[in-house]
Amino acid sequence: MTSARPVGYFGRLRRGRSPIRRPVRAGQSAAMKNFLGFVSFVLLAQGAGGILHEVTGGRFKLWTVVQRIGFLDGYEVYACVLLLVLGVAVGAASDAVGRRG
Repeated sequence: MTSARPVGYFGRLRRGRSPIRRPVRAGQSAAMKNFLGFVSFVLLAQGAGGILHEVTGGRFKLWTVVQRIGFLDGYEVYACVLLLVLGVAVGAASDAVGRRG
């Protein structure tokens, strides 16, 4: 019988650290957190603005992008909900980067 030993990716033995995690410099994680926070804000604002545009009958048409994309005709609400969900996910990733770094 073979002994159980820890196996990493593609059957290689793990030695110390995982091959995915690399050391990051101090400024990199703060910059990444700020960038992801900005992307999260834009996604949330576009999703919320698109839903408000649909609910109010077009009052928020200046700053919504989803209504200007032609192939999304009829699916604007679904696209806006998707933007909201992606915004929350990117915001959670931003918090995770902030805690890790």
